[in-house]
Amino acid sequence: MMTRLTLSLTTALFGGALLMSSACAKEDSAPTNTQLASSNAPTEKVLPPTTDADWRDLDLENTLYITTVYGVFVIEMAPEFAPKHVAQIKTLARQKFYDDITFHRVIEDFMNQTGDPRGDGTGDSLLPNIQAEFMFRRSPKMK
Repeated sequence: MMTRLTLSLTTALFGGALLMSSACAKEDSAPTNTQLASSNAPTEKVLPPTTDADWRDLDLENTLYITTVYGVFVIEMAPEFAPKHVAQIKTLARQKFYDDITFHRVIEDFMNQTGDPRGDGTGDSLLPNIQAEFMFRRSPKMK
């Protein structure tokens, strides 16, 4: 059985996937373990029951699981918007770069950010930086 995620949650998580951030919980520098989806991915239900019409299949090749002391965050990345960034995140996850890295930036009720080996927001991986390849344009209907 394939892992599934609601459509509205996917939209909310897209920005978080690009920034390696999560807007779900307070994090007090707890260790994390980020890994790509695999056969040993978490199978716990984290959402209340819904109808089949509320769900769609995840793209498992572009799904991250971030395990924290507060639970597991599921992030589906969108390579159609930022293919180089998604590829770099997948490379780093496969190299276990993110394993045991803390959330170094926490803004209550807004976001938690991880991915820095120094733990203070100034560290980098050994891979080269990637120039911005995506842009968000607000719909004229949005205020």
